Amino acid sequence: YRSADTKIEMENSAVVIYMMDVSGSMGEEQKEIVRTESFWINLWLKSQYKDIDIRYIIHDATAKEVEEETFFRTRESGGTLISSALKLCKHIIETDYDPNEWNIYPFHFSDGDNWSADDTKMCLSLLDDHILPASNMFCYGQVESRYGSGQFYKDLNARYHQDHEKVILRQREVSMLRAKPINGDLLELQKEIQGYADEFGLDYFPQVFEMCDYDTINILAAQGGFPIRYPHWKFGMDYDQLSKGYRFGLQKIYEMVINTNPCYAYLLEVNNWLDQKLVMAHVYGHNDFFKNNMWFSNTNRKMMDVMANHGTKIRRYMEKYGQEKVENFIDKALSIENLLDINHLFETSEVLESRRTKNELARMEGENNGYVVDDRSQALKSFMRGQEKIHKEVRTDEEDVVAEKNLAKGERDIMRFLIQHAPIEEWQADVLGCIREEAYYFLPQRITKIMNEGWASYWHSTIMTTRAMNPNEFIDFADKHAGVMVMSKQNINPYKIGIELFRDIEFRWNTGRFGKEFNECQSLEEKENWNKNLGLGREKIFEVRKSHNDISFIDEFLTPEFCNRQQLFTYKFNPRTSRMEVDTRDFQAIKQKLLTQLTNFGQPLIQVEDANFMNRKELLLKHVHQGVDLDMQFASQTMSNIFAIWKRPVSLSTQYEDKEVVFQFDGKELKQLNK
Repeated sequence: YRSADTKIEMENSAVVIYMMDVSGSMGEEQKEIVRTESFWINLWLKSQYKDIDIRYIIHDATAKEVEEETFFRTRESGGTLISSALKLCKHIIETDYDPNEWNIYPFHFSDGDNWSADDTKMCLSLLDDHILPASNMFCYGQVESRYGSGQFYKDLNARYHQDHEKVILRQREVSMLRAKPINGDLLELQKEIQGYADEFGLDYFPQVFEMCDYDTINILAAQGGFPIRYPHWKFGMDYDQLSKGYRFGLQKIYEMVINTNPCYAYLLEVNNWLDQKLVMAHVYGHNDFFKNNMWFSNTNRKMMDVMANHGTKIRRYMEKYGQEKVENFIDKALSIENLLDINHLFETSEVLESRRTKNELARMEGENNGYVVDDRSQALKSFMRGQEKIHKEVRTDEEDVVAEKNLAKGERDIMRFLIQHAPIEEWQADVLGCIREEAYYFLPQRITKIMNEGWASYWHSTIMTTRAMNPNEFIDFADKHAGVMVMSKQNINPYKIGIELFRDIEFRWNTGRFGKEFNECQSLEEKENWNKNLGLGREKIFEVRKSHNDISFIDEFLTPEFCNRQQLFTYKFNPRTSRMEVDTRDFQAIKQKLLTQLTNFGQPLIQVEDANFMNRKELLLKHVHQGVDLDMQFASQTMSNIFAIWKRPVSLSTQYEDKEVVFQFDGKELKQLNK
């Protein structure tokens, strides 16, 4: 007899929407895992459905749909806004796939790092209101990353848990990293040290410690603490110097801490237990300083992504224009990365609002011109607007055009001036903008070196001597601490000056040795025994660490008594005795020499004087003389590099023997104009 067989055929089709984070914190290991996972998911779904659509989305701070080949080969990087991918996913579903006719499977892969908690809230709202109701299943795969926070998985798990009918959450560890998070006893030690930091009132970003070997920490140190930078020979040179120093026993990096949120710190795996304990306490001091000192208030805490984004951009330019050409331009840009304006570190709410408005206008302009907005840096956007303005002007004979006499007079941000006004190509403006942004990121660390190291040393000393140190560790601690604090007659030690000055401030405010009454006291004996028992010292040093930089720190709190106790004098070399000898014990001379060394971190102060010098579109710069003459060998090389960017002669006004002199570099030689 014949009988009917029931055969089930899938009438509905399926769509898989892959979303991958390609930000700077996602390394090649993480992206390779995502590609492998995606391949096997594709293979299984194609075996289950007759018709299947596959859509690919990549995102960093912005999202875009790409072809399969781009998805699996992309090298893009930048910041991370997960909501950008979910918004695009929602748009694709609403536009192309009716949930009544399609089985919809969104897959999102990331390292869990997101720009802000507000963006995470937006992601959860998109999932709850739009994506989950339309989908058969939403899958999130998180790949462990050295620099991803992993927080997004925790946020999803808190909302949906592992038993949600439409949500699958998975984590994947990566064992290929050379720097790995601490575990076991070291993790318990971190909890102990963190408890002491909390007890003393330190306020810090979430702290992440990672363990690495000496080679890895030398690589990181050579690159300013960041794993991904733009390619340049100077990083290799710095690495070689650090490696040789370690190999020959001349130096050793105990730790490295990065100003990010969360705050990353690297521990050297060969450190002994006491070293790790001391370093952790030291790092929590740095972390507190990064978070609370006002000079760091406007730094980008997601600089890990920004650095990676800069590296990607510059590699693209090297592929397009040639490595040698781009690297030569970077050489010239790095020679002026110290010509910054410290005032740019402070921006009021009004200035920030103005910037947001300008950014929105730039975004609109970018869309109209066919740009993906976030592919261009702020420097490039500024450059492009300037170029558009130039092209709109009607010019007949160039000889008849007279530029503004004092264009940007007084501008001390030389790189910004060149980005906006120099006749350079788009890629050059973008490279210059990348280097400028990184220079401003490191600037607060340069102008607070004494305070920052002093604050961290104060807290590692306090935590170790009052809480964390065991009796059998006392001698070793004293030996290591003394090695860090030793002073030489040639250079100041920022660790020593910083910690002792913080201790002196604490002592003075505890005993009341400040204010009008103390300063006007004429009795040396009475001042020596002065003690009002105010107990304000700890409160005062927290106040100081919040509002000062090295210059104001030294200027306000350095005292003659402190200099005498610390034997802080000025020295000079005596050729007759072949020794360094005390030059002066005069307090004002000592203080002035310290302040001179710290002003503009020992670099000359240069500003734009005239962008149309002698009405020939030549550039005139001015050296703001502060008692120290210019080294014209260095000045000549720098002027040569600025000439290569400005494309016309560059002049420099300075002072020698109380007379103003003007030097000019015309592309061939340096000469003095006024003799």
